Amino acid sequence: VSHFFPVSCPCHVCEKKPGTLSPFIGYRDMGARHRARAHAIQIMKVQIIPANKCRRPAIKQFHDSKIKFPLPHRVLRRQHKPRFTTKRPNTFF
Repeated sequence: VSHFFPVSCPCHVCEKKPGTLSPFIGYRDMGARHRARAHAIQIMKVQIIPANKCRRPAIKQFHDSKIKFPLPHRVLRRQHKPRFTTKRPNTFF
């Protein structure tokens, strides 16, 4: 549970992405979602909640076991990159 104290009213946030136990991630998430500054956030408790207790659709979308993330810009690693070539690398697939 993290508490956020803006100028207007205090807010209580109870749900985060599964597997994120770092307080640093909590500060970044609150800053991204609520535009909260780090000095206005108090992280009281960090715990993992089961999937059936989640309420937010933005969190529930990560519960799919077949989730895939696109890789729009693929860059060859150095060991697979040719030293000299006559054409530019194709990084968009």
